[in-house]
Amino acid sequence: MALHVAHTILLPMLETDAPSAQRFAIIDLEASSTKPKNRIIEVAVLIFEDNGIDMSLKETYSTLVNPETEVPSSILELTGITKEELDTAPKFFEIAEDLELLTRDCILVAHNVEFDLGLLRDEFETMGIEF
Repeated sequence: MALHVAHTILLPMLETDAPSAQRFAIIDLEASSTKPKNRIIEVAVLIFEDNGIDMSLKETYSTLVNPETEVPSSILELTGITKEELDTAPKFFEIAEDLELLTRDCILVAHNVEFDLGLLRDEFETMGIEF
């Protein structure tokens, strides 16, 4: 995951442009494919808080996610994740509450926010929950 890159690039921007008392959830997702009906296979989140004086890292969260579907070998090679790791990872419904609570009241930041937010919304929607 490229979270260290997000920290290096985004932190200076957030320090100068963020309004006071804001929380930011920097999210990076990996997906089972780039096609419609793909599933999340990895989630990483950094929570930063800006109190108007400085910005600090408050929480981190990272987990693989069992997509309950076959993942193409090209995606496994690209991500470095193995089929065995995904088979033993928690399913999305098992991490959904933690993820929702962690990101609640945060400004979401992502490299491709439309893609990542769409994936999150789709996963929550399958559970009947609006994210």
